[in-house]
Amino acid sequence: MGFKTERDMQREIGELVRTGQLANCIVSGEDLASLLDESPNVLPLFSIDRLSRTAMVRAALGCIKDINDIQILTDDQNVSMGRGEALRPDFVGISEDSRSVWIIELKNSGQTAREAFTELLGYEHEIKNYLPFLADWDINFVLIASEWSTLLDHSLASACTWSGKKVLGLEADKAPGGAVTLKVRVPESWTITGVAHFPNKSLPCFQISLDGIGESTFEEPDPRLPMAMTLLAREGDRKGGHGFAMLWRDRLFGDGDQYHLTLCGVSPSAFFNAAKEVGTISDDQGKLAKALSASLLGGTDPTPGALLSLYSYIKPVVSEVGKPTIEGFMDWIQAHETYLHRAEPVYLEFWGILGDHARRYVMHPAIRERRPDLLGNGMQDWRSPSVGLQILDELFAPTFCADGEVRMIDAFTLGRDLAIDAVLRQNLDDLSLKPKMERTLSPRRFWHSIRMQILLEQARLIYMSSETMSDVDGTVRYSLGKAPYSEDKFQGLKKWITTGFLANSDPHVTAFHLGLRGNVAFDQYLSVGGPGATEHQKELEREIIEVRQAALNCADEQQRDGGLSDRQEILVSELSALKEANTAMAEKALELFDTLLFPVFHKLNRLASVSPDWSWLKQGIREARARGERAAIRLGADGTFGSTVLTEQHYLIMHDVADPETEVFFLNHRSGFATLTKTTWKALEASKDFENLPPP
Repeated sequence: MGFKTERDMQREIGELVRTGQLANCIVSGEDLASLLDESPNVLPLFSIDRLSRTAMVRAALGCIKDINDIQILTDDQNVSMGRGEALRPDFVGISEDSRSVWIIELKNSGQTAREAFTELLGYEHEIKNYLPFLADWDINFVLIASEWSTLLDHSLASACTWSGKKVLGLEADKAPGGAVTLKVRVPESWTITGVAHFPNKSLPCFQISLDGIGESTFEEPDPRLPMAMTLLAREGDRKGGHGFAMLWRDRLFGDGDQYHLTLCGVSPSAFFNAAKEVGTISDDQGKLAKALSASLLGGTDPTPGALLSLYSYIKPVVSEVGKPTIEGFMDWIQAHETYLHRAEPVYLEFWGILGDHARRYVMHPAIRERRPDLLGNGMQDWRSPSVGLQILDELFAPTFCADGEVRMIDAFTLGRDLAIDAVLRQNLDDLSLKPKMERTLSPRRFWHSIRMQILLEQARLIYMSSETMSDVDGTVRYSLGKAPYSEDKFQGLKKWITTGFLANSDPHVTAFHLGLRGNVAFDQYLSVGGPGATEHQKELEREIIEVRQAALNCADEQQRDGGLSDRQEILVSELSALKEANTAMAEKALELFDTLLFPVFHKLNRLASVSPDWSWLKQGIREARARGERAAIRLGADGTFGSTVLTEQHYLIMHDVADPETEVFFLNHRSGFATLTKTTWKALEASKDFENLPPP
């Protein structure tokens, strides 16, 4: 029914505020608090598609908490300090407890609602004229509207997501009996991009080299350089940019140390192109999509202007340390490859959305309670390279144990990298090592130790999720130090990997030992030398050829039994074409094996209590189906939920759901491998362990 006039609306809402009854009229179709639940059972993952929804929910909860504690200061009265000016918010109030300010604006028609956020921003400016230095979080905006247009929804989302405003949107209605209902508005104003991880070329960067100061005689960098890093992060936040910076020690030249800075920003066009690749953005979606495609096609991705402006900001400080030169314009992945042999990271900083994520990461209970070693028992944060680089690594799509499944290529990778780590430690412990070689190996060992920390932590998490787990902390605990492994430590670690993590699965243990024996022969930057190296290489080549032939034989058997998929046929063709027994042949053979054999089976523990955001998941399914794609709710082995598009041929054989409003596909990775079932939304939302779901 609604309100007859805006004056009636103002009178009734005002009475609710004065009597402390406004909160009693607020309803929500979902448990908002659960959407922000920082569960200690689920690791924090970055998602660009969750940012807007999370920001609106956090802002709404921040307002609702104190909404019954408002003392009205003005009621549709002019609040302007200037003579002859008119600024008339519907209500201005103050919280008697927190002393925060409330600006409440009412709109009873779609036409007047178009001006709502323009008015709110104007009122905010005037309030801060009265109360300078009033924190943004201490200004509560409440927008109550009978009609919510697309423009109003997007304005609400933008204010909360990108401007950090604390806005509560309420959709007003009045029943025939006179009861007022105010429904919390969390609109689906962000179309899900489907870009779950940072895509290629998404972090353009450049290096600031400091010349003309000679080599440092100190182990620690000049104190002005960490100060410059702090300035970068503060200015990056102020400019609304998103990125990170790394201060690093250059070990490539000289006997001493040189320090440089690398600045990275997030490329918006990389995410646009990635969304086009997955099909969530197409040229027929509007004139802007087509125009952007034409503008960005074939062009090189420039370094974001905000990033270059940050260099200008810190230049006066770093110029006191040395003569700064900008060079090395490239993507972070490319830069990472060059840093393997020269850079020892000292200090990292993040800003913008990446800064928010880094701080949330180290504060998350799943990190502080379940992974204390990562944070040095709580003594380290995102500025420490061992923490900051892991946060960066997790922004990209996982290459090790993707979806929580342990494949042969994962076993091979773990064996190879464990052996390389041992070799690097042993060489650096050699007192006869020449200084030049030490300078080369030291950065290499540092970056490899970060990688080993990530691999072993992922392996430990998978194993600790299984019913067969035992206490492995002492066995798997990884040290970033340079000291070589003791024989007992190394043998104990190998035993846990083969019997625990790989569950004595013969094919996977074989792949692990292949990587372990090959070690540096599988590394393009390290070479095997000394007596016996040639014979070892020949033996390794024979093993690789045997693995290749075994994979092709397994594919032949599959072809006779039921045929090969398109992907398997491509892999067979590619593997058959490889003639040189090297890393490429070994990895391609294992990739083929992984399409023919099941992953390692770990019977996982019962799923811990989680609170999926069903509204967001349903939005993902709706948008995918609107594009003509078949989609499913996906439950990862790590307990995370998401919507995903089904592309595998064996999934598409199953008949589609009859009614997408009541039925849904469910892709479950919790059993050690993916299983697809068809069930109802009602059964899925009511389930506790998401096993044995009834068919529709």
